[in-house]
Amino acid sequence: MTNKEERNYYGFMNELEEISKKYGIGILACGCFQYSDENGFQKITYRKNLSGDIIPAEIVLSDGTKCEL
Repeated sequence: MTNKEERNYYGFMNELEEISKKYGIGILACGCFQYSDENGFQKITYRKNLSGDIIPAEIVLSDGTKCEL
């Protein structure tokens, strides 16, 4: 893991804690970071349903590559 990836991870976790407090939703997930881009995504959307699953609908990496989901 690079220094930037580590900073991104901790930044993500800090913001996740804040939005979890705001919306009253806690997430339990193991091995869930299947997609990452240390430069950030151009686009990411999630399927919006109440199943309890958090599943990406579309991911485009910083270099324009669209991930196969």
